[in-house]
Amino acid sequence: MLDTDVLHDDLHAFDAACQRLYDDALLSEETLVRLHGIVHREAWEMETLRHLEN
Repeated sequence: MLDTDVLHDDLHAFDAACQRLYDDALLSEETLVRLHGIVHREAWEMETLRHLEN
């Protein structure tokens, strides 16, 4: 399994967990959107930097 596959799986699990929190009314829509944006942006930047280093 490639690093990008692991990252994709981790992001998918994170999204699913956040969605469950939102569905259970433990997370607001605003917070859900912000968390998604921050985590996915950071993951994209990390992956981009990794590719640039290679």
